[in-house]
Amino acid sequence: MRSVPKWLRLLRAGAVVVGVLVSGCQSMNGTSPGQPSNEAFALPACFGLDFAPNWCVEQTDLGTNRVAISLKRKRFASGGDGEAMQVFQRQADQLARERGFGGYEILAFTEGVDSSFPIIGQRVSQGVVLFWRVR
Repeated sequence: MRSVPKWLRLLRAGAVVVGVLVSGCQSMNGTSPGQPSNEAFALPACFGLDFAPNWCVEQTDLGTNRVAISLKRKRFASGGDGEAMQVFQRQADQLARERGFGGYEILAFTEGVDSSFPIIGQRVSQGVVLFWRVR
């Protein structure tokens, strides 16, 4: 029986790493209190965010000027530990500008680690923002 060449083992390992990297940014389930599990209105944005290249951002409109924002950090990313609140606030600022609001209030914000993938945990953050108009 022949052994597998080293280059083939490295190629297979590389394919696994690429698969994990690509799957690291997925849609989040609405499991936090106050956030609906219906993702029909969710807008995921995993790639192409100028201000958050290591995060997947998903927003869900809750009505009455409220929006739930969920963040999921890519599994394999260099840096970015502790920047969840900054990314959350930037997303809230952007939404306020786009929708013509004068400001917002953060009603809830949580951070944690999702360990559903063996060995490697993934940082997650969720919050709810209330937008208000200037009178």
